[in-house]
Amino acid sequence: MALTRSQYFVIGLVALLILGGWLGYSRLQMPYAVEREDRIALSKVVTATFGKQSALKVGTLTGEVQTTAADARLGGLLQSDSVMRAPYSVDYMVDLSNLSLKDFMWNAGDRVLTVRAPEPVAQAPNIDETKMTVERRGVFITRDAFDKMGQISANRAVGIVRDKANSPEMLVQARANARSELTRLMKAPLAAAGIRKAEVAVRFPADGNRPNVERWDESRSLAEVYKDKPN
Repeated sequence: MALTRSQYFVIGLVALLILGGWLGYSRLQMPYAVEREDRIALSKVVTATFGKQSALKVGTLTGEVQTTAADARLGGLLQSDSVMRAPYSVDYMVDLSNLSLKDFMWNAGDRVLTVRAPEPVAQAPNIDETKMTVERRGVFITRDAFDKMGQISANRAVGIVRDKANSPEMLVQARANARSELTRLMKAPLAAAGIRKAEVAVRFPADGNRPNVERWDESRSLAEVYKDKPN
C-alpha cells in the first residue's frame, strides 16, 4: 500500500523527534560536558575528582632492617646480646583533603593544568614481626633481659626505617611517584570532559621557584573561574 505525502511527512517528523530526544539524552549522560570554556569544565573536573579524595598513596618503601641490643646484669657477670632481623614497609601518602580550586591553574595557551600539591609524607614504619628472626647469645638470659633487648631492638628498628624513609633520596623518589600518580588521577576525567591534548604539571613546595618548562597562566585561578561562571 503506497503512503501519501502527508503520511511521509508525519513519519519524518516522528523520526526527527526521536533523533533529537536521543541526542539530548546523550548530552545529559556525558560527564563533565564542555559548555562555555575549558576552565569552567576544568573546575567541574577538579571538584568531582578531588571532592571525595582525602589521601593518595603514591608509593611504598620495603626492605629488611637489622638491629642489635645488649644487656648486662649482676655487675656484668650475666651478659647477653641479640640480633634482630625483620622485613618492613613504609607507605608514602599525599594529603589531598585541603586542596581547593585555588591550587589549580590553567594555562589556556599551552593547555597545561598545574596542580600545587602538598609534599608526600612517609607514614609510620610497619615492622613485620610475623617474619622476624632473632639470634641471642648469653649463658643465661633472664626474662627482664629478654624483654629489654626486644624493646631496644624494636625501637631501633623503627628509628632506622624512619630515617631511611625520610632520607633525601627516598623523598625524591616519593615526589616523582606522586607526580605520576596525580597526573594519572587527572588524565581520565580531563579526557571525559572533552579537554583533549591537555597536560598536567604537578608542583610541590620543595620545588621552590626553580625554572622549568611549565608556564603558568596567573591571570585567573580555577576558583575565580568557577565563582564567576554563568548560571
